[in-house]
Amino acid sequence: MRRIWLWRLGVLTLLVLWFGWAGPLSPLDGWGFDTFLKLKSPIAPALSNRIGHLDITQKQLDQWSGTREEYNGIARLIGLLRDQGAQVIVVDLLLIRGKTEDFAQFWEQVLDQDDVVLGRTEDETSRIPAGHTPAQGLLNLEVDRDGKFRSYRWHKRGLPSLALAAFLNLREQTWNPDQLEADGRIRVTDFDSKGKKVERSLPATVLLDERAAWQEEDPRNALHVSPDQLAEWDKAGGNPHLEGRIMLIGYVAPGSGDLGTTPLNARVPKVRMHALALNALLQDAWFQPAGFALNATLALLVVLASALVRRRRPLAWAVGCLVGLTAAATIPLLTHWFLPWVSFLLAWSAGCFGEYWLAARLRHERLLEMQQLADSDDPLILKVVGKYQIIRKLGTGGFATVYQAIPTDTLDINRSVALKVVHPASAENEEFRRRFMREIRISSQLRHPHIVEVHPSSQDSSLLYLTMELLQGRPLRDFLMDGKPLDEKQVLALLRPILEALEYAHARSVVHRDLKPENVMVRTRSLTPPWDFYDLKLVDFGLAFDSQASQLTRSGEVFGTLDYLSPERIQGSNDDVRSDLYAVGVMAYEMLSGANPFKSSNPGEAILFRLTQDPVHLSELRPDLTPRLVHLITALIARDPEQRPRNAREVLDQL
Repeated sequence: MRRIWLWRLGVLTLLVLWFGWAGPLSPLDGWGFDTFLKLKSPIAPALSNRIGHLDITQKQLDQWSGTREEYNGIARLIGLLRDQGAQVIVVDLLLIRGKTEDFAQFWEQVLDQDDVVLGRTEDETSRIPAGHTPAQGLLNLEVDRDGKFRSYRWHKRGLPSLALAAFLNLREQTWNPDQLEADGRIRVTDFDSKGKKVERSLPATVLLDERAAWQEEDPRNALHVSPDQLAEWDKAGGNPHLEGRIMLIGYVAPGSGDLGTTPLNARVPKVRMHALALNALLQDAWFQPAGFALNATLALLVVLASALVRRRRPLAWAVGCLVGLTAAATIPLLTHWFLPWVSFLLAWSAGCFGEYWLAARLRHERLLEMQQLADSDDPLILKVVGKYQIIRKLGTGGFATVYQAIPTDTLDINRSVALKVVHPASAENEEFRRRFMREIRISSQLRHPHIVEVHPSSQDSSLLYLTMELLQGRPLRDFLMDGKPLDEKQVLALLRPILEALEYAHARSVVHRDLKPENVMVRTRSLTPPWDFYDLKLVDFGLAFDSQASQLTRSGEVFGTLDYLSPERIQGSNDDVRSDLYAVGVMAYEMLSGANPFKSSNPGEAILFRLTQDPVHLSELRPDLTPRLVHLITALIARDPEQRPRNAREVLDQL
């Protein structure tokens, strides 16, 4: 069993490691993210109407004969965008080729202008003239192991990304490395819907919601603009849709080397990924990879969920998968956190099947051990009865034998039950079968700390049996064998839980009818101080009946143990809860005096004595007892039921 739990702990550790660092299964997690984007039903926010692309096509590149003409052409495009009202112009180009004089016209349009953001690399040798510090952002994009663009880093090596630099420019801010927090997050100042300044904390890396970029677009809204269109609009007096826009200039030509693959599309211009990241900043349209704490918490919840159904291993696996899929679908919708659910499901499945294998191996080992220890004289040893396998005999009575049994699915001895199997001769008796089935029906409905738990199982094809919890302890009779009286405090501590159990059963119209020390299981090794309370349970409700049932069905029945039978039961009269209280009084008398008050070697004499005489007064045998207790016990064993307490609660109140 210990190995099972060690295995579960190992599975949980693997889950946490895989979740926290997106380990060897990260490519599969990428596939999971792609699937999520394709299948998620809610419509993603459209690309902000403040963002547009000026696409430099292959046709335009062919028209530029050299590096200088290319830079001059880009300079003219920047000027046209500025003239037509563009608010921020983002240049997604790496301008490092050519000679210094090739940049002359370009720097005229860019330098000393606060509406242009230039792209750069981490280790770029700057071509910017000395004394000038235009806004710049990194062009580098993160590529996953499968070569797809999914994530976007807002900063690297203390430098902002191109999208973040454009956002800061739009908000009339400049990049400050002091904005970086210790955990890699970035503090930025933004405006809410009412124009009030608010502080935002951005994660270091996000997953882009690419669906926002690929919805149907109206060319008139200037989302995608070619240089030729821009020139035509300039001749016509400008395009009002460009007013206040953030325009990104970038290559879309296949031969430019500036294309990449995304979850939803192949050969996507990288400028559009920067535009998508800028859109994410403007509209919070991204997904944040789940952090270590969230992943670990989810792993723990699923482990606990499966533990609740561990008796059904396939169900445990199904529940774990269901929780994982549900979380993968709902958490991103509600929180923008994305979970590595593929890693989760695969790791969890491997753990479940590994546990399956280990449990099967342990079951095999236990079965071999039990076969070696089996009592060959009893044919039921190692026999499967219902859902349990019998492993040893606990005791034999006149009508049944009690065995220890373990679940067949796990062979876990810590989940042992007591199996009470009726002897074949008794099982053939129709009256006995009726009483036995009644015991199962009544007992399985009782749930109390001091009543043995009986499971609602009764018979298979060949045996009549009942299943109940396996009690550790000894019958009360074992503590009375030497005939020595018990201390008054000991007796009170024993009587209280007995009476509480009877109060519960009587309130549900159940009368035990066979109370005796043999049917009180004390779950302690010795009756030693403290004497406030003893953990015990009532067992064997085989003679119990429903006090609200028809009295005619019990007419003339006399069952039970003679030493504890009430006079009315001996006479065959209708008995009620006071018959149980009479048995409690006899047990209390016996515990305090060391002997049964009506004990006789001749059953006839014992019956006559019980019906006609009172026993020796308890105060004569134990002058040290509290008079109140003596009076109570005397009332409990009164021959006339009308002289006894009416119910267990009255007795408890007098203890």
